[in-house]
Amino acid sequence: MGRPCPGFIPQGIVSASLSWAVTERLSTITELFFSTKEERDGRDSLLTTLALMYRVTARLAVDAGCGPRSPGGGPTGRRSSG
Repeated sequence: MGRPCPGFIPQGIVSASLSWAVTERLSTITELFFSTKEERDGRDSLLTTLALMYRVTARLAVDAGCGPRSPGGGPTGRRSSG
């Protein structure tokens, strides 16, 4: 028995970010990421991240961020640092 060809599934990724300088060294950052489904029965996804960035020197900065838990993710959400 043959399976019907699933056809073309258009896919796309969109991202946007916004930052605001709280002080000369400290900034806040928010990012949004949207991607369309990869499979016919899949789901679109929208993720957001909130972060703080601290400029240590003119060439070195550290940041830490977090976001809400995505479906199927861990119990406490997403965290990142760099």
